[in-house]
Amino acid sequence: MSIHTTLTKPVYRRLCSRTLTAALVITALSVPPSIVAQTVVPVLWSQAVQIARANQMWVPALVEVTERVRDERNEVVETTDLILSIDEAARDLRWELVSAIVNGADRTRAAQNGKQVGLFTGSDDAPQERVFDPALQGSISNIEERGLRVISRRRCETFAFHLTTDEGVWHGDAMIERASGVPIEIHLRNLEGYHESDGRIWNLEATIRYNPDAAAWYPTDIAYTMDLESRIFPFFTFRGRAEVVVQPTEYLWLGESAE
Repeated sequence: MSIHTTLTKPVYRRLCSRTLTAALVITALSVPPSIVAQTVVPVLWSQAVQIARANQMWVPALVEVTERVRDERNEVVETTDLILSIDEAARDLRWELVSAIVNGADRTRAAQNGKQVGLFTGSDDAPQERVFDPALQGSISNIEERGLRVISRRRCETFAFHLTTDEGVWHGDAMIERASGVPIEIHLRNLEGYHESDGRIWNLEATIRYNPDAAAWYPTDIAYTMDLESRIFPFFTFRGRAEVVVQPTEYLWLGESAE
């Protein structure tokens, strides 16, 4: 029996779809930032939000996605490797599936079924991947400075925070470079996860790394791990752990060109 059946279940695909969609999307927002639900917002955090605002028109043009599912014995039972791209000339912001390898077999042609896999649109489905989005600041609370951390020779202030979403609270740690205000890395945890009638996902952890350039700031690596449970047949439930990594390797700027 192929464990690939588990990946067709909504409980797993729901999260993976959100992970992929939000990781690929950098939405152009014109709304002003909301007030964070606390008395004082640290200056460095406010700088990070402004940097995020200035970089909202960067769009990932080429993305590599890897998924690994492990069983309760920690053995890999499912592998998926995808490559997606956006045709810059078309400017219709539609993803094209370049390659799909499932369990070592090339499934590209079967997965394409037409050359496009989805319309590139904004999404509110994964706010945990848009912590510094100005429009989400009203959902951020309990921002606390936690001291210095050095990442790739960059001196960063660590901030603990809570992000409240429709499906629970994410507990996070954000590393922001002290000298520039550029967000360098974020770690998030959601122990509750998502529950559905045919399974659940919990113990979610995410790490997001960014290009450390205030003029070209965007995610370069988004990695999730999660425990999952999916009912495949009435008398069989698969339990294991999944790892999903999304790596945008090329970006396009869709804003106005500097004169």
